[in-house]
Amino acid sequence: MARQTRQRILDAALAMFNAQGEPNVTTNHIADELEISPGNLYYHFRNKDDIIEQLFAGYEARMDAALSAPEGRLPGLEDV
Repeated sequence: MARQTRQRILDAALAMFNAQGEPNVTTNHIADELEISPGNLYYHFRNKDDIIEQLFAGYEARMDAALSAPEGRLPGLEDV
């Protein structure tokens, strides 16, 4: 359940940051959106910067996977 809550926080934060702009969203707004206590949110993340760092790490991992060269063969036109 804790893993699901952590992912729900990340998903909600990303959606709210995209819709309202990151500076306009606080951890309390995120907790209210998910109907959890701010303490529960802080159990999973130290602060809003921690949430942003985790979102960026996930984005970076997806980009690295998408941009990596194929293994075991030469890159083709579709890879580029």
